[in-house]
Amino acid sequence: DPSDHLMFYSGLLNANLDLDVYADRVIAIKTMVGTKVQIGEGADC
Repeated sequence: DPSDHLMFYSGLLNANLDLDVYADRVIAIKTMVGTKVQIGEGADC
C-alpha cells in the first residue's frame, strides 16, 4: 500500500532520531531494497 510507504518515509523525515535509530532504519531500508533487487534479478543467495 503506497500510503504505508509514505507514512513510513514521512515518519523517517519528521522524527527526531538519534543515530542508533537512524542507523537501524537505514539498514532496514538497505535490506528491503537489496531484497527487492535480488528478487528482481532472480538471485538465489
